[in-house]
Amino acid sequence: MAVNDKTGYSGVEKHGGQVRIVFMYEGKRCREPVPRAQQTSPGYAKANALREEILQKIKYGVFRYEDYFPNSTRAKAIVKAIEKPKTFKEVAESWLEGKGLDCKASTIKAFGSQIEFLNEQFGTKEIRSITYFDLTAALLKKKEMGASGKTRNNYLVPIRGIFDAAFVSSYITTNPASRLRNALIVKPEADPFTIDQMHQILTYMQKHYPEGVWNYFTFAFGTGLRPS
Repeated sequence: MAVNDKTGYSGVEKHGGQVRIVFMYEGKRCREPVPRAQQTSPGYAKANALREEILQKIKYGVFRYEDYFPNSTRAKAIVKAIEKPKTFKEVAESWLEGKGLDCKASTIKAFGSQIEFLNEQFGTKEIRSITYFDLTAALLKKKEMGASGKTRNNYLVPIRGIFDAAFVSSYITTNPASRLRNALIVKPEADPFTIDQMHQILTYMQKHYPEGVWNYFTFAFGTGLRPS
């Protein structure tokens, strides 16, 4: 945005007897007057500082329009939209759409499959009514279907993301996913062949397999190298 010749700041302009700032929010250009800012150099500097503060909050997803401009028509419309209950499915769809900006297609496909299962559990429920125990019950059901601890942890990624988005957007006042913990993944201890077992395997291969196969496994056993 170009610097305004009359105020000396980008996004700061005169309007009637007021000073107002201009910024983009949710894809729309917004113009709002700055309270008690006069059309003077200090007033323009104050407006610019306020605009920079708002832009930073928008960048990090923590800007609340009604906190800065409570009497604005746009703020009232935003509050009204927030007050309308959102279902889990609605928030999940918005979250997944946003992930498309920085995730690979394969990751988005995996998230979509996970969200499909979660929607079966509580997709039509208001997201503000979903509790910690609802989430743990869904994860337990997935475990009963044969899911491993690693799979459970994978499901926590979209769950946390969706509820974080709902919290930042003020659709919920507390985040039930914040206390969900990853399952502990215990890797089995290595159980290598003994020297005698190695010799038995190689002797069997030498008798029953082509020489190339025997050479390959002799080399593998001797060096510890693996195909990967």
